[in-house]
Amino acid sequence: MKTSIVPGYSKAPTTRRQTERLAIELPIVVKVLRKGKIPPEQTRTLDLSRGGASFSSKRPYREGTDLLLSFTDLRHLAPGLRQIPAQVVRVGKFGHPQSNAVAVQFADADLANVIFSELLRVEIRTSTALLGIIQALTPGAEMGSVIEEICRTAERALDAERAFLFLHDPHKKTLHLAVKSGQADGGIRIRVGEGLVGKAARSTRPTNVAALSADRRYRPQVEKYFNERTHSVLCVPLSRENGVSPGLLVIVNKRYSNFSREDEALGAAVASQISVVLREAGLFESIRDMKNYYERIMESITTGILTFD
Repeated sequence: MKTSIVPGYSKAPTTRRQTERLAIELPIVVKVLRKGKIPPEQTRTLDLSRGGASFSSKRPYREGTDLLLSFTDLRHLAPGLRQIPAQVVRVGKFGHPQSNAVAVQFADADLANVIFSELLRVEIRTSTALLGIIQALTPGAEMGSVIEEICRTAERALDAERAFLFLHDPHKKTLHLAVKSGQADGGIRIRVGEGLVGKAARSTRPTNVAALSADRRYRPQVEKYFNERTHSVLCVPLSRENGVSPGLLVIVNKRYSNFSREDEALGAAVASQISVVLREAGLFESIRDMKNYYERIMESITTGILTFD
């Protein structure tokens, strides 16, 4: 193996701590250092550890080649944490015959440890939130209870004061506030395209508002679900099905700060899982209604036969 020419490259032996790995796909840009005008390559990681990473590539990298890896999707990290020098240590075949799996060792051990620890923290936070959403779908649960648990999970995951869910009515082109049975807010509706929530529902990306009162989309006369204490708002459309989003997740008042880009990414992951859970909950509810329907029919038939006798 060639000796690295990347400044700051550590020749220390790999420790057990450095072998911890995350099987995670992240978009990256790979730039070859000191090799003339070779254009950067856009690809994705296959996994990541405290000591290095591997990524897929269609280029014939050689062992010992010095690279600069840029993480393009980690917008919540400081700019200095989005790039790290590395050296190719192994190249093997991957999937398609023309694709390679390139393993690299990071040149800056301290920077690599910070990046890995941050990614691990985000992965744990995201996994915990998604597990909470999945657990909301308990056998026999009513739709209202599922929605209530989803909102409480979103509040905990994003460290917010309140979360609520708007469901889309494509026929009336409105959004209605979904609440647990018996609560008074269930009659609240807003037209798609009206106010902050209505406009956010048209988007495919999260809408992040740091100061609600200063946002020109906000309609205080209509959007009564906000109040004078509302300052920060994050609106995240649920994943689309057949081109239509089933609703919008709205998270209100991030504690101690405003919603970050990391919160936007987490909100999008949570919203995607909510779409799945709502679909499954709706299916369970339909099956339960059908079962009750047939039971009533059988009861009527039985009653009729007994009466006839």
